[in-house]
Amino acid sequence: MNYTIAYCPRALSLGVALFASLTLGCLDGTATTVSGTGTETGTDTDSDSDPSSTSDDTTFGPTTTTSSSSDSDTTEEPTTDPPPECGNGMVEGDEECDDSGESASCNDDCTLAACGDGTVNSAAGEDCDDGGESADCNDDCTVASCGDNVVNSAAGEDCDEGVTENTATCNSDCTAPACGDGLLNEAFGEVCDDGGESQDCDADCTPAECGDEVLNVSAGEECDTFEPLPHAVCAGETCLIECSGFWGNCDGIGENGCEANMSNDPLNCFFCGMECAEGEICDGGACGMG
Repeated sequence: MNYTIAYCPRALSLGVALFASLTLGCLDGTATTVSGTGTETGTDTDSDSDPSSTSDDTTFGPTTTTSSSSDSDTTEEPTTDPPPECGNGMVEGDEECDDSGESASCNDDCTLAACGDGTVNSAAGEDCDDGGESADCNDDCTVASCGDNVVNSAAGEDCDEGVTENTATCNSDCTAPACGDGLLNEAFGEVCDDGGESQDCDADCTPAECGDEVLNVSAGEECDTFEPLPHAVCAGETCLIECSGFWGNCDGIGENGCEANMSNDPLNCFFCGMECAEGEICDGGACGMG
């Protein structure tokens, strides 16, 4: 067995280490190697005159040098998914549906089809969609039209019975029937309707006629409203009053007709002007004690 002894002149206090085929470096950079075949003295080219900066490290065995790469670690770029594409048949992102175009359940903007969503979807049977009822579109997404059996208040309809003629409850223009509205509705019981009283039509939508118990000033009548049991006789433009039974026109006013009931009126008992005595009553056209 061969032994190599290294002498360190400035560090003899560190002791002598015996290792097989090992050379120890001295603190001053010199080393004396003694081997079985001879002695070799080497000088470290990097000597340091300052003892305080010397290293006391001892290395056993071969020294392995690790080289550091100057190249920085490569950072991988994050992958980015392509944006959703409405109409490609795949539901992506915030899409509610995607049927590759408009369908009965899916709009062409990839939202679920629903009447009132503001998107017209013909595949779903929509003719229009204004986001609710409008003057042009019903709330069931059909085009507003009088007679379509859908009441559309925004279009001015009061009623809609699905017909285009008058009924007892609805005019042909989908307004509620009313005497005086200017629309003749015979099903509602009107004979005429001039939008009010006229020379030919009374305010109750019956023809103007003297004796019809409807005073029509536009027709030149001075009287024709008599109640109860009136009977008017017209002489030219003058209305004469004839009363029947116990009724009489005792105040001489034609507008209120036969106003006195002479069967029980103590001021006009049996005939106009016959006044019963104080304490008496008129009963059956005769004054007497009650």
